[in-house]
Amino acid sequence: GKTAVTLALVALGRSSGEAVREAEAWPRHIASSATLVLVPPNLFDQWRGEASKFLGDGNGWSVVLVATAKDLKRITVGDCRKADIVIVSLRVLQSKEYQNRLDQLTGSSSSSMEERVVPAAERFSAALKKWRDTEQYASEPAPQPVIGDFQDKVSRKNRTVGADFARRAHRLRLLVAEARTALGAELDSLTGPLLEMFRWRRLVVDELHEVQAEMSRVIDQQATMVKQEARCLFYVFENLEAHARWGLTATPDISSAVRIAILARFHRVFVPRDSDPEAQHYLDEYARSSDWDDSSIALENHLVPVRHTAQERAIYLNYEARGDRPVLLLQLSSFFSPDGRGDDVGAAVASTRDENRNVLERHRQEMQKASQKIAKLQKEADSGFPGALDEAERKDSQNKLKRLLVSRKEALEKERQYQSRIAYFERVLGELDKLSREQIECPICMGPMTPQECSVTRCGHLFCKSCIQEWLAGQEICPQCRTPQRPCTLLPACDALSREKERPSLAARFGSKVQAVLLQLNKIWRDEPNAKVIIFVQYQVLLQKMDDALSACEVPRLFLQGTVFQRRRTIRQFQAAGEDHRVLLLSLERNPAGMNLVCCHHLMLVHPMQAESRQAALAFERQAIGRVRRQGQQHTVHVYRFFTRDTLEEPLTREHHRDLYETAAVDVPSGSGAAGSGSGSSGSAGSGGGASGSGAVARA
Repeated sequence: GKTAVTLALVALGRSSGEAVREAEAWPRHIASSATLVLVPPNLFDQWRGEASKFLGDGNGWSVVLVATAKDLKRITVGDCRKADIVIVSLRVLQSKEYQNRLDQLTGSSSSSMEERVVPAAERFSAALKKWRDTEQYASEPAPQPVIGDFQDKVSRKNRTVGADFARRAHRLRLLVAEARTALGAELDSLTGPLLEMFRWRRLVVDELHEVQAEMSRVIDQQATMVKQEARCLFYVFENLEAHARWGLTATPDISSAVRIAILARFHRVFVPRDSDPEAQHYLDEYARSSDWDDSSIALENHLVPVRHTAQERAIYLNYEARGDRPVLLLQLSSFFSPDGRGDDVGAAVASTRDENRNVLERHRQEMQKASQKIAKLQKEADSGFPGALDEAERKDSQNKLKRLLVSRKEALEKERQYQSRIAYFERVLGELDKLSREQIECPICMGPMTPQECSVTRCGHLFCKSCIQEWLAGQEICPQCRTPQRPCTLLPACDALSREKERPSLAARFGSKVQAVLLQLNKIWRDEPNAKVIIFVQYQVLLQKMDDALSACEVPRLFLQGTVFQRRRTIRQFQAAGEDHRVLLLSLERNPAGMNLVCCHHLMLVHPMQAESRQAALAFERQAIGRVRRQGQQHTVHVYRFFTRDTLEEPLTREHHRDLYETAAVDVPSGSGAAGSGSGSSGSAGSGGGASGSGAVARA
């Protein structure tokens, strides 16, 4: 693994006299012979254990461990300067205590963890004072500004400001230079040192791709996505000095020159964000890959299809007809209420119905306001726009009237679409409900239909399976509403209804996808009563629903969340034997990397990963599987991929499966809840970059 390889490389380069002598030439930093290792909180115990295992306690190695800000207060400058390895949790650098300590030492007037809103009046007063101070030294008097006009323009423009990180870093360097001169050898006794004070032998960052993602948001100024903790972490990295810099990751984001430029920034290398050749040159020079052949660890992939209930299907089709974002449709594929407003599927249906009506009502109110403006302008137009000051203003009013008349036609068409959407949603619900309660006739052959011989179109109409297939073979439109249809979009009505009849309370409360996961757990434990299972979910609402469902079914489970101590305790509990710790819930977006969980060989991906790019999504899924399919695994690894039929999930799951294992598209087994194994030849699933990356060669 990356940890063991890195420790071996550190051991080979333990002699640090040359590095310390070089660091002495940096008067504003303290020379250290240590390797600084920055790790995610959930990997801290793993690094501590492997450092003890491979380096040993009796071999003269000095390892300093900093899991929390309190640990940092107990160590001294001498400890960090003379140690061989200093292992620090990344959460320490983002903590309020660490940043406040940095503010305190540098005498910063504002806290780095807080943003302050500067009122416009305050900004105006400061600007006016600066102008007056400058004016008194002017050789000739300047015209006096009209103060009232300027004040009106800035009266509402408040400004948000944060800490001046660059000035703070400069002050810290000056402070270190003064301390080295004034204190000399006594400097070693100073407690609570900051990492930026040192020039380290080497800097090692585990799971560099996570830091890369945070750096990307800060650099791209995505203010709505960047928390102040991320900015603080970014500037800590900017000011850390080391003789060598190693980044460890199995899934670096190298999808574009822009992303590679951010990766290169960690190594203090400039790569133009629009130069693919320069980006490739950087990778050739700086990236190293260490792959291992995991074909000895058997892998079985199980594709588990899920069918929506009638109500779930109606909700999904409603949003699909609206043309909503793919992200929302993917969430609806897994759970009927992504916003968390519906406690059960009935409440979600009511919420969807209310939302449709509210959208229509708001649109009609906007139409009414526009009609009033049109009537007013039309009246003025009949009189020749008497209020216009000149010809230009008269033309502006005429053009405004024309635009409103054009937009009214568009608004009427939009109103019809909203009305159609409401009617469509109610029709889908009504038709499926009618079929579940009574026998109805096929509109084509006029014969009676049963759920077993009935198909539902995307527009919610019901037909005999044979009749609609014959119809669509000639023309791909619905016989009733003329909506475009394709044979592959037909949904068997029995599948939509059977999910409601099978444990209806469970499906209604938590959804078909969660129910399918619970059924699969029972199948696993029927064959292996003590088997441990990891469940990966990306969406927080679905993760919470999964936790609630396991609780309702009295299934003991562990949830990786909370402080660093809570996370460490959760991982230790899962690795321990016992029926109380058989299920571990993990976030596919936040927790897939680094952890060694070979105590488990059953892994569930509740849905395909949604990310900025397919490469990034595959990287998350590969990391998730890598938690159990790694050195030390003694069993066949089973990966269960759940997807909902006839939704965006189905093609996405096929694509991810194909791309990960480089096999032909796997035939998905028919039938709700069935599990099938993929087959194909072995192939490379990709390799990572960094000081030590880990690739995967998978056999499906």
